[in-house]
Amino acid sequence: MVEPITTAITIVKEAAEKAALAVRESLKVNEIIKEAVEMAKITEFQKMKEVYRNPTIKDITNHDFLFKSLEIAKSIPETRTSFLNRLLTDSNLLGQMGEYHVGKFLESFGNFTQHVGCVTENGKFFVDFVGELSKDMPIKLITLKDGVIKTVSELINAGESIGIEVKNGLYELKNNVGHVINQGLAAKEEAGRGFIGISQSMLETISETPDVFSKFLELVDQSEIGVILTHPTLEQQLTNIISCL
Repeated sequence: MVEPITTAITIVKEAAEKAALAVRESLKVNEIIKEAVEMAKITEFQKMKEVYRNPTIKDITNHDFLFKSLEIAKSIPETRTSFLNRLLTDSNLLGQMGEYHVGKFLESFGNFTQHVGCVTENGKFFVDFVGELSKDMPIKLITLKDGVIKTVSELINAGESIGIEVKNGLYELKNNVGHVINQGLAAKEEAGRGFIGISQSMLETISETPDVFSKFLELVDQSEIGVILTHPTLEQQLTNIISCL
């Protein structure tokens, strides 16, 4: 006859073994899921890389300075280092590189027109992108709450019109805030909803030094426009442009 205490110990051991097995299986499933997510990210990256490698005639026309400079770098190899340096230092090249990436992002969600003229009480502006969404567009809205930068996920519904002013550097956000706000207001007046689009690199810097950009974000909030994430890091942008060489 098996003693009750021995039976109890056996039951506990079996339960523990089953629990351990379940944990191991759960970890395996989590690893599989994690691997699948990573593969999906790689696949998406490769898809986007191919998109950036194949600019359309419209892309080339809208960003002529960028692509003319790129063509020179392609045909004269010794100019490539200079071209890459200028991508980081020439405000026109930097701006067009940002616009190119934003355009590629937006084309999945609707038909957008670039450099739309808009006359407001603050002057005449050219809004970088104006268009109507043909499908819902997820956005990350950047806000400042209690001294901390936060990103809020929202969805802009299909059928809505939006205007976006693209920024690919922080200089204006620190030194020419009024002009940037007026550009955002022009985008809002032209389309109904106005945004200032920034890169992932810019978001990271703003998050690290929120006090430097507090005035800008406060004015954005007061003006009822928004700051959204629209293009990748500067490093990723350079990688995409280099892939065109």
